[in-house]
Amino acid sequence: MAHADCPARTRAAIKSASLVVVFVGTDENIARENTALEQGPDRTTLAMPGNYDSLISQVAALGNPRMALVIQSDGPVDIANVQRDFPAIVFSGYNGESQGTALASVLFGATDPAGHLDFTWYAGNSQLPPMQNYGLTPGQTGGLGRTYLYFTKTPTYPFGYGLSYTTFAYSKVSANRSSVPADGTVSVSFTVTNIGRVPGATVAQLYVSTPFTVPGTELPAKRLEGFQRTKALAPGQSQRITLTVPVPNLGLWNEQQLKETVYDGPYRFGVGPDSADIVAAPRVQVTGAITPHVRYVTVQPGRVIFQRGQTLDLTGKNPWIASDTNPAIEQHHATADHIVEAVSNDQSFVNLSHATVTYSSSDPAVATVSKAGIVKATGPGVATISVTVDGVTGSAPIVVR
Repeated sequence: MAHADCPARTRAAIKSASLVVVFVGTDENIARENTALEQGPDRTTLAMPGNYDSLISQVAALGNPRMALVIQSDGPVDIANVQRDFPAIVFSGYNGESQGTALASVLFGATDPAGHLDFTWYAGNSQLPPMQNYGLTPGQTGGLGRTYLYFTKTPTYPFGYGLSYTTFAYSKVSANRSSVPADGTVSVSFTVTNIGRVPGATVAQLYVSTPFTVPGTELPAKRLEGFQRTKALAPGQSQRITLTVPVPNLGLWNEQQLKETVYDGPYRFGVGPDSADIVAAPRVQVTGAITPHVRYVTVQPGRVIFQRGQTLDLTGKNPWIASDTNPAIEQHHATADHIVEAVSNDQSFVNLSHATVTYSSSDPAVATVSKAGIVKATGPGVATISVTVDGVTGSAPIVVR
């Protein structure tokens, strides 16, 4: 309807309409998942596909100030040239069968939208490194950085961004402590108030930033460590929210020590409506190290079907697990190729020779297991073999024929 040869009465209708909605976006011709039958294409650009730019500019040129641009896509698209033409932009991913009803409810004001972006809306191709570059940090990506954790440029919309038909204010932000050990927790409390004229909800977000340096390590600018959607707040109504952050969650992978490390320093616990708009950020000094304890146990034998009389040494290795790194170009990593592996809360692998390890079988008539970890198939059926490492248990089924 926006082409120059469309009837004059159509152009006049667009100019006088109480609401003009322009739909644009991507589809599976642009990008889709791989399947067993074919390899789906990847997006090669953030440019708006097809002739959408022309459609948008022609509709905008008709001069109706009551326009909304609706984008349904698999991620960000470049809208730098058209963003200023629309007083409202609504983004939607690929939704289900009720997407039309839901969108109409938002566009006509029956529902106050409260969604926030779960990705960074990059402004264009120049803000992204080559597709073959899987780095995140500025040092790995020619200074650009990738994702809101490391991005160094100004995106179209930041991670966590989202508007509604009303406006919210944040106040009375406080942390429950000014210093904390690496094993501790920090709780941040704040008040969210609807200062607009219609009821609505929002998603309050808590980001932790690291305004200090660690030699040889690129720290993320900030990390989302908590969020909560408010209840529907009437104009003038407030809600007090408390979000708690386990400090071990702030650990970063230490390639030299092969575990996560919480670095000492003054962390900022910032509250706001998105990653770029932080209202207040109390400082909390973090010191010490994570006290390791077993969190996960896996039992992964090389096979699960046995004949009566066969045995399995649970202390041995799984012959099918091999290193997936090239030692010539990458640093050495833990092989984790034993049948039984345990992982601590700092993501390091547990030395089982220094741990308390016990074994059990759910049905000794099918399979027994000795104190030394030797499983023996005794009769037909299915049994669960469990291994407990320092109080944490993992298991695997075996079948005896």
